Amino acid sequence: MSGFSCRSVSAKVLPVSCGMSCWEYLEEEACVASVGVGLWVAGNHFLTTDIPAAISHPVRLWVFNCIFQLLITWGMIFEKLRICSMPQFVRFVHDLPPLRKHPDVVVKDLRFGTIPVKLYQPKASTSGLRPGIVFFHGGGGILGSLKTHHGICCNLCKKSDAVVLAVGYRMMPKHKFPVIVTDCMVGTIHFLKSLNTYGVDPARVIVCGDSVGGAVATVLCQKFVDRSDLPKIRAQILIYSTLQSLDFQSPSYQQNKNIPLLSQNLIFYCWCGYLDISPSWRSAVLKGTHLPAEVWEKYRKWLGAENIPDKFKKRGYLPVSREPLNEAAYLETKIILDVMNSPLIADNEVVSRLPEACIVSCEYDVLRDDSLLYKKSCKSMDSAIIWFSSRVPVVHFTKATEKTPQTIYRKEYIPFPGHRPDQISRWYSKRRVELEALDVLLAQKIRSRLRAQTSVSLDLSGVTMTDFWPELLQVVLQKVAATLQELGLYVCGITDSQLEAFLPALSRCSQLRSVSLCGNLLSTAGMEKLLQNTIVLPCLRCLKSPLDSLSITKCWLTESDLTHLSQSPDISQLNSLDLSHVTMTDFRPELLQVLLQKVAATLQDLDLDVSGITDSQLEACLPACPEPLLPAQISNHLEIYCNPIRINLRGFVESNQDSIKRRVRMSARNPPRLVNLAAMSLLRDEALAICSLEYLPMELYPPLFMAAFSLRRSETLMAMVQAWPFARLPLGGLMKKPHQETLEAVLDGLDVLLAQEVYPRKCKLRVLDLRNTGQDFWNMWSGDKSHVSSSSLMASVAKNMSRTKHSLAPLEMYVDLCLKEKTWSKCITYLFSWVEQRKGSIHLCCKKMKIVSRSKDTIKKVFRIVKLDCIQEVELNFTQKLSTLAKFAPLLGKMSNVQKLILSPVHRSAAEEQDHQALLQFTSQILRLQYLRYLRMEGPSFLEGRLNQMLRCLKIPLYNISITNCLLTESDLTHLSQSPKICQLKGLNLSGVTLTNFCPKLIQGLLEKVAGTLEELNLNLCGIMDSLLTVLVPALSCCSQLRVFSMCGNLISMAVLENLLRHTDGLSALRLEFYPAPRESYSSLGILHQERLAQLKAELWQLLTDLGRPRKIWISPSPCPYCGEDVCDHLNHNA
Repeated sequence: MSGFSCRSVSAKVLPVSCGMSCWEYLEEEACVASVGVGLWVAGNHFLTTDIPAAISHPVRLWVFNCIFQLLITWGMIFEKLRICSMPQFVRFVHDLPPLRKHPDVVVKDLRFGTIPVKLYQPKASTSGLRPGIVFFHGGGGILGSLKTHHGICCNLCKKSDAVVLAVGYRMMPKHKFPVIVTDCMVGTIHFLKSLNTYGVDPARVIVCGDSVGGAVATVLCQKFVDRSDLPKIRAQILIYSTLQSLDFQSPSYQQNKNIPLLSQNLIFYCWCGYLDISPSWRSAVLKGTHLPAEVWEKYRKWLGAENIPDKFKKRGYLPVSREPLNEAAYLETKIILDVMNSPLIADNEVVSRLPEACIVSCEYDVLRDDSLLYKKSCKSMDSAIIWFSSRVPVVHFTKATEKTPQTIYRKEYIPFPGHRPDQISRWYSKRRVELEALDVLLAQKIRSRLRAQTSVSLDLSGVTMTDFWPELLQVVLQKVAATLQELGLYVCGITDSQLEAFLPALSRCSQLRSVSLCGNLLSTAGMEKLLQNTIVLPCLRCLKSPLDSLSITKCWLTESDLTHLSQSPDISQLNSLDLSHVTMTDFRPELLQVLLQKVAATLQDLDLDVSGITDSQLEACLPACPEPLLPAQISNHLEIYCNPIRINLRGFVESNQDSIKRRVRMSARNPPRLVNLAAMSLLRDEALAICSLEYLPMELYPPLFMAAFSLRRSETLMAMVQAWPFARLPLGGLMKKPHQETLEAVLDGLDVLLAQEVYPRKCKLRVLDLRNTGQDFWNMWSGDKSHVSSSSLMASVAKNMSRTKHSLAPLEMYVDLCLKEKTWSKCITYLFSWVEQRKGSIHLCCKKMKIVSRSKDTIKKVFRIVKLDCIQEVELNFTQKLSTLAKFAPLLGKMSNVQKLILSPVHRSAAEEQDHQALLQFTSQILRLQYLRYLRMEGPSFLEGRLNQMLRCLKIPLYNISITNCLLTESDLTHLSQSPKICQLKGLNLSGVTLTNFCPKLIQGLLEKVAGTLEELNLNLCGIMDSLLTVLVPALSCCSQLRVFSMCGNLISMAVLENLLRHTDGLSALRLEFYPAPRESYSSLGILHQERLAQLKAELWQLLTDLGRPRKIWISPSPCPYCGEDVCDHLNHNA
């Protein structure tokens, strides 16, 4: 039977192995699959897609739609294969083409906090202020980006002579409602508050968007009607916008449900994904049973086919009667009644105060009726409207605006003075890679400068060359080849084709000593070509002088690597060599011997820890150490422990005992290493090791267990668990990556132990710890005491040794859990199954739990096994709705010992009463958390005006409270400052909470209340300006315990920052400070000037020197103080 199976397999793989390589076979299969998918998409197009007869270029539209559907189909395939989601794949593809440069427009990539934006400004100078356009791109939350709409924004800027700000936002599948609106709102507010910086007239600011971007523009206009602190929006331009998601049976949805590009299926996919609604409710939504009759009646004047002019109903429309309410569908989908999702149903009072609107729609579009209904709603409130419905044959995503009439531009609020363009923008124009005039001038300027002088150093770092002709850099290098010594091309966007073009010129730079190409778009093949071409350069060496110390650890090396190392002239003066954790088991013994002989004259420290050295290798190396090869002046620190070596060097040690004593200095770590060597030697005979366990002293158990674990000796591990002489086995400290085989061995040992009525005499095991802790225990027994308190550890050991009673109480198992959706590892699955079968004998305790999964079955299964009263830290990262949090609250209430609670963003719903009830359910369970000391809430939008409800439910004072990225009211801040639960507060984080419009005295009172205990204070991105900070300075200077203070992302002047530093100089505990780059370091356009920042840093340095106390501060242009050294400047003054 076995032979038959082998012949079958051989016959199956024979055509592949004989006719082609595996890769060729896979390529062929991939091509077949691609052709199949393409044919399916084309066939599906013919069967399901309706191309209007009036379309002037149906073939083009057919091709465009097929490509679009092909991308979506491949995205769905990749999503099923769990490679990436469909939206991520489509966005990746449509962002691949390079951006086309416009010579008349200056484009800047900026970030407003965490929001990416593009700023477009006309190059032509002007004496006055320009109009401003804030643009939001469309794409249904799955498509579109700042890159896809780059051409549109350039044309808007050029044709209108306006400053255009394109605002980016986070999209699906990771980010749901209302992230798009909130991101755009944050970016827009930042722009409106900085209009003078960008030279924009506050009286002429309009918002504009297409598709979902048009909906965002409408929502923001509605939100800003009561904002007295912001300039008034002059107008809104809505281009085939989606303004409601209640009625999917309007005439346009029926007529155009199978139109190319934006079909009813695609818009329903976007709708479900963004609102986080199950697609299973599709039938109920299409029938209109997802909303009760009173809702339809309430919004009848805004919705319904009767509000659509008859001329738009002639083509394929059939009236639809509403069916009875499906209550389950209503409860699941009622989020659609939120005005932020359906701005069409806003109150009349809000609509009447909206700015003038220009509405553009197209005939063959499912969203056409949204524009018609919004036009009717605005007109009923006497709002000024310009409406243009394109009756020409165009569809969504195409050049719908090219036929926009001239009347749109004749309105004075549209910022097109002196221009009469034929179109607003060119939508989705073809990308072309070409060298623009600016690049040509730059290249010519570089070449002219190089002709004028002989160049020794050429540094073009940071100059983007991605779109340059490859030959340009080649010409430059040819010009300076004879003299060039240093070449800097750091972060220049150089591609493989450009590198290949200038490599011949680079290889002729005979004096070249240094080349920097970091941060470029080079492949491995490109790097290989670079090394091959530059190896002939005599002056180009990576190392300028011989090394004193060389450490290569925890990696794989080949025999050729070791050969090159021993032949390198750069180790001729080597004092220290560390090859720890470099596996050398398969190396020829003489290789290491040659290396040691090469460095014998200078080497003082040699580390070969955990290198897998064998007997033959050690015997070959040792002659390089004693006389006469090893000089007498070496007091060598020789480390070769934890290698699988048998101790069979007795003759060598005896004959060279005096020499070894003279030349090898034994460190304090040597005794544990000898124990480790003995353990590795013992494990060579696993049966002997198991038999010896009864007679081994307890000191040998940890090193033997570590050796068995690293070598995966399952039988030994199983036996050692049954005889473990300590009360606790910290297995998690050894499991950097879970390994099922070793875990099963340990659990099998526990099974044997649990099956016995009386524990073995030697076994004292009561706790199996699978958390990433216990390193101190293993470090002590491995000899690494550098960071271990030996007294505390030995006390623990003594306590364990003192146990003489072997009770049969259940064993405890400690784990830290992170419940993610569909990411259960085999180890966790096996562990849970094992524990569930042994509930009476095993108590599974979890100190830290993070819940990301939304699966109710998963959560119930875990909580059925885990003891809830053991949980001390819990993070809920799946609750995007307050109602979901309320459903989870009863389980939270059972976690009576929780000390730390972290909540991810929780959004409020449209129904105020429902939110109120859900919050009551949640806070009623908070009352049961009697030990809660740490409360962190990220983006709790439900908390606005309700913070008092949360604070009243706290049993004991908090040590740390974090409320970030949300809106609070003055009453919230008042309740917080007056709450007795902050009397012991050590940490306060209000990052992302806008404090600009709050009464300064209120914030000052809060700081004064916690001044005696506060140790950490975070006020990043709080909109703090000079006036507010000036009021807060006296209160800050009273925070005597303050250790960490951060207020990045705020707009502070240099004078106020210096005043703050002076007042906080008396805070002796203050060790770490994060401040924003002073306002003076930015240009009028909001661009950071590094030279000016360096000057201001020098002034701050001088101030710190004058104050005389050591301080450590970071000046960060980024709103995040922890984004790395690329954006943070460290000033450390030591008086």
